[in-house]
Amino acid sequence: DRCVTRWAADTGGLDTVLGLGAAGPCVVDLARDGPHALVAGTTGSGKSEVLRALVAGLAIRHSPDAVTFVLIDYKGGAAFREVPDDYLVFLGRFTEGKGVLEAIDVARRSGIPLRLAAAENDYFHDVVARPADGEHVVYVGEVDHAGKVALLGGARALLYPVQAGEPFGLVLAEAMACGKPVVCTQLNNGVNVVNVHGETGLAVPVRDPVALGRTLNQLIQDTALRERLGSQGLRRAHDLYSLSA
Repeated sequence: DRCVTRWAADTGGLDTVLGLGAAGPCVVDLARDGPHALVAGTTGSGKSEVLRALVAGLAIRHSPDAVTFVLIDYKGGAAFREVPDDYLVFLGRFTEGKGVLEAIDVARRSGIPLRLAAAENDYFHDVVARPADGEHVVYVGEVDHAGKVALLGGARALLYPVQAGEPFGLVLAEAMACGKPVVCTQLNNGVNVVNVHGETGLAVPVRDPVALGRTLNQLIQDTALRERLGSQGLRRAHDLYSLSA
């Protein structure tokens, strides 16, 4: 009823309130200020929240006779980019045994940029923050699902040299669902059930940095291998870990 009342009082334009700033309400009018709007920012900066506020505000303030929405999400397409960017990704909690320091070390020795994505915690501030120099090793923050898809979509591979046993490897399945190969350690546990060596990615002995570097370089330099593993990983993720499985 309140929406209908607002629609009846609509005097034209396409204005809505996006938020509240120091100077008062932030009002945007697409008819007056538009007709185009660009929302830009880094991963996790709040772009999706701004877009939701814009669409919800317009829908509440203006009747369906005055405004129509066509929502197209291009983020998902990043998962299957034909030519990925030149970086690797580490996803996972920042804790001892997850392999983040091993990932940073091998990425630096191989000369391949690395992006880290996870929530900040004490281990991050005490151990990870210093080697994450913002140039070769970049901490991108904690990412939501769409941000994770975009991050993996632009990567060459997921680097996950975990040092301790895990019952499952969710981030491995997520990388495979984006068509990305995985480089992990061989621990004969859940991680190696998800990532099958030679089929969806490559696995190396734990605590063997030489083998890890050699395997990573092999994957990065062999485009055909990377594409084959990524394609097979995508198929395995769909067959075993998707909602339709």
